[in-house]
Amino acid sequence: MRQMIKFLAISGLMFAASGVADAKHQITKNVKSGETTYVSDNFNCKGGAVSATISTPPTNGTAKVVVVTEAVSAKKLKMTNFPSCEGKVMKIYYIQYTSKKGYRGSDKIGVTWSGTKRQYFYSVNVK
Repeated sequence: MRQMIKFLAISGLMFAASGVADAKHQITKNVKSGETTYVSDNFNCKGGAVSATISTPPTNGTAKVVVVTEAVSAKKLKMTNFPSCEGKVMKIYYIQYTSKKGYRGSDKIGVTWSGTKRQYFYSVNVK
C-alpha cells in the first residue's frame, strides 16, 4: 500500500526533533485531486508514545491516521536532532488525505498530536 501512496515533503512535526511547528501551527501542502497523499508524519526517537486524532475533518475529502511500523530513514532524520534513530524500527504516524474525485480548491484538516495539547492545521491545495 505504501508504494502506491505518494509521499510529500515531511512537515517537520516530529516531537523528538522539532517540538512545535510555526507559531500558528499551520502547514500548507499541495496535492493532486483524487490522489491519496500523506500530508504529515510523526514519530518519537526516544520511544515515547505518539498518537494523533483528526480533530477537524476536511470538508472536500477524507483524512485518517495511518500507523506504519518501519525503520526510520535518513531522509526523515534530516529535519531532526536525533541521527542515532536512523534504522531504528518504530511506529510512524501518518496523516493521509484524499480529496473528493474531481475536486479542485482548498481544504483544511485539523490534527491534535499527543503530547502537545495543540491543534495543528493542514491547509491542502488540491490541484
